[in-house]
Amino acid sequence: MALQKEIWLDQLMNSFYPETSFLNFTVDFSAFVDNDKLNMTEVGVDPEVLINNNTYPI
Repeated sequence: MALQKEIWLDQLMNSFYPETSFLNFTVDFSAFVDNDKLNMTEVGVDPEVLINNNTYPI
């Protein structure tokens, strides 16, 4: 089995996204990444899916 490694240098990350990008407001979870995967559970309930909804507002 091969081991894949990626290295990101700080110089590459500066101004990587435009200042108005929504990605500037995301949380960095890279400390929790192991073996090239990030497994996150979704806390909450499953939303009701409305197909061909004719009643507004929902």
